[in-house]
Amino acid sequence: MKKIVLPLLLIFFATTIKAQDSTSYRKNLNMLIKDAQNEFAINQGELLSKDAAQNKEYYKTTVDLKCNQSIVQKNTDDNSKVSIYYFKLTEVEDMMNSSSFLSAALALLNDMHSSGNYRGKDFTNTDESTTTEIKDLAGNYIAELTSSSKDKYIKFMVYSKKWGKR
Repeated sequence: MKKIVLPLLLIFFATTIKAQDSTSYRKNLNMLIKDAQNEFAINQGELLSKDAAQNKEYYKTTVDLKCNQSIVQKNTDDNSKVSIYYFKLTEVEDMMNSSSFLSAALALLNDMHSSGNYRGKDFTNTDESTTTEIKDLAGNYIAELTSSSKDKYIKFMVYSKKWGKR
């Protein structure tokens, strides 16, 4: 009996925690999409570094998506920004968090596309990674979700209003 109860409890707690994480991810992702219209006024933290040669500045993020690497990148030539979240699937914590994140991110992107206010597109890149992108009806970038089973990562990028169509 003891051998059956413990695995059942672990399954129950794992699904409960996953559901809470998905809700938290969805809330944070919605906030990021809205904050992008304000050039990440909420998400942009303190300056981490500057790369004058490439006209870029890198800032901490204040929105926690429970991944190993996250930044707000500012292009100093036009002041456009992109918030980047990177899950390394070779690291246990990132791999565990990526499942709930991926579920929430795909649901959000699908909902945005289904609303009729955005255009979505899925494609395979030359490095064999796959990307789902969302643009507004004018063609401005909103968000991209890229994953690679070959290089073992998931990358989510949200573009500021100034980013435009590129």
